[in-house]
Amino acid sequence: PENLKLRYGRRTVKIRSRHDGEIVETVIALDEPNAADRIKEAISRDELLTIHTEEATLEDIFIHFAGRGLDE
Repeated sequence: PENLKLRYGRRTVKIRSRHDGEIVETVIALDEPNAADRIKEAISRDELLTIHTEEATLEDIFIHFAGRGLDE
């Protein structure tokens, strides 16, 4: 499962921060050449609220190959 997720999924980091009183959500693809710099910038400029990595689920991989979910 891990290899399928890494091969076919989109690996991202989702950062939520507060900027000028408003909550801002930034999503950064880890495969971008400058991903580390963008993450550092996002967590240092505002009040950091949450930071999470996201990866594909096995359901996402199934839909990628089958073209639809099981409930459709």
